[in-house]
Amino acid sequence: MRIERLELTDFRNYEHLEVEFEPGNNVLVGPNGHGKTNIVEAVAYLATFSSHRVATDTALVRAGSERAVIRSLVVQGERTVGLDVQINPGRANRLQVNRAPVRRARDAVGIVKAVMFAPEDLGLVKGDPAARRRFLDQLLVQVSPRYVAVIADYDKTIKQRNSLLRSASKAGSAMERETLQSTLEVWNDRLVSFGADLVAGRIALLEGITGPTIQAYAQVAQARNDVSMSYVASRIPAVSADAEHVGTALRTALDEVRAEELARGSRCLAPIVMTWNFGSTTCRRAGTPPTGSRGPWRWPCGWPVTTCCATTDPSTRYSSSMTCSPNSISSAATGSRRSQPTPTARSSSRRPCRVTSRNR
Repeated sequence: MRIERLELTDFRNYEHLEVEFEPGNNVLVGPNGHGKTNIVEAVAYLATFSSHRVATDTALVRAGSERAVIRSLVVQGERTVGLDVQINPGRANRLQVNRAPVRRARDAVGIVKAVMFAPEDLGLVKGDPAARRRFLDQLLVQVSPRYVAVIADYDKTIKQRNSLLRSASKAGSAMERETLQSTLEVWNDRLVSFGADLVAGRIALLEGITGPTIQAYAQVAQARNDVSMSYVASRIPAVSADAEHVGTALRTALDEVRAEELARGSRCLAPIVMTWNFGSTTCRRAGTPPTGSRGPWRWPCGWPVTTCCATTDPSTRYSSSMTCSPNSISSAATGSRRSQPTPTARSSSRRPCRVTSRNR
C-alpha cells in the first residue's frame, strides 16, 4: 500500500495543496514552520481519522474556513482506491471511497495503513500510560478495524458508568441506592465484556510486534539488543491475550473496588502510578513533575485536582501539610470532583500546578 496523490484544501495552513508521491522513500524539504509536518499529519489522519497532535478536529481547519478536505489516491496492489475526508468541526465528518459515501468511519479504516513518528511520540516512553494505550489502539484498529466499534463501546460504557457512580454517591434513600447499585452491575458486565476484548487485543498486538521491534532495535543498537515489551495492567495481574482470562481478572478487580467506588462516586479501577504528598515548598509549572518523580500526576481514582505545590512519596497516600489550605486538602482527600486545593497566603504568589488525569 502507498499513497500516490494527496490533495489538501483548507487543512491546517494550506488553502490548497497537491502532492504527488513516488514509489519508495519520499522526503519533504522546506523551512521551519511551513507545514511539512502538516502533510505527514494528513496522511496519518487517513489511517485512523484522528490526529496525533490534537484531541478535536477544530484545529485542523484553516482559520476562517468552515471545513477542511483531504483527498487521496491509494495504491493497493494492482488497484487504486480514492479516499476522501471532509472534516467538519462540531459535526460528523463525511467520508467517500471511490466517490461513494461511507456512513461509518470503521468501514474506511484500513484503506491507508500508516505509522507516524513525531517529536510528540517521545511521550510513549516518558509520558502518561494513556499515550501508550492510545498508540496501541491506533495500531489495533488498522490491523483489525472491528476494534473501532469495541473502543467506542468501551468509552461509552466508561462514561455511563462514571455518571452512575456519581449518582449513587448522592442517592438519598436506601431504596434509591440499592436500585443504582443493581444498575451498576449491568454496566460492570458491559465493561468486562468490552474491556476484556480490548485488553486482549492490545496484548496480542504487542506480542505480534515484539519480534520486529527486537530486530529493528538490533540494527541501531548492535551492542545492546536486549529490548523487550510487556503489557502491565493496574490491578489485573498476569494478563494474557485470552479475553476470557482478562475478563475474569477484570471482574475480580471490579468486585474489590465496588464499595470504594460507590462511596466516593468516582472510578477507582485505573492505572495509578503514583500517590501524592502535600508539603513541597517549591511550586512547579504545569506538566513538570517534581524532582525524582515519574508521571503522570494524579490522585487515586483519577480526580482532577489543581494544587499549588506538591511532591511525591510512594509510601504516603495522603499528607496534611499546610502548603495548601486545610479545607481544600480535606475535600480533595474525600474525593470531591469540584473542590480544588488553593494556595495559602505564603504560597499565593506562586503559579499553581494543574494536575489532570484521563484514565481508562
